[in-house]
Amino acid sequence: MNRTRVLVIDDSHLARALVVRALTQAGFEVLEAADGVEGAVAAFRTLPHVVLTDLEMPTMDGNQLLRLLKSDPATASIPVIILTSHGEAPSRFWGLATGADAYITKDA
Repeated sequence: MNRTRVLVIDDSHLARALVVRALTQAGFEVLEAADGVEGAVAAFRTLPHVVLTDLEMPTMDGNQLLRLLKSDPATASIPVIILTSHGEAPSRFWGLATGADAYITKDA
């Protein structure tokens, strides 16, 4: 049985753990990464069915990661969902304009 593979990328260990736990309990196969660079490597190696990423991360932020994934034919069709605490309209606009498939605001 092939489960949907989800890559969760967030530099906050707690936020990442909560999302990983919820998705695992829902039956998804979950991979995780602590920053954009680690997430990009994981995405290219595993070709997940969907990527959930935070925006603000060290080394490579979520928008840089999004542009990288959407610019490569191997990963361009993978849906990318931004999961962030930044709910302001400009952040949402730029995330979606950059190619995100959805933008979800984390509850504070």
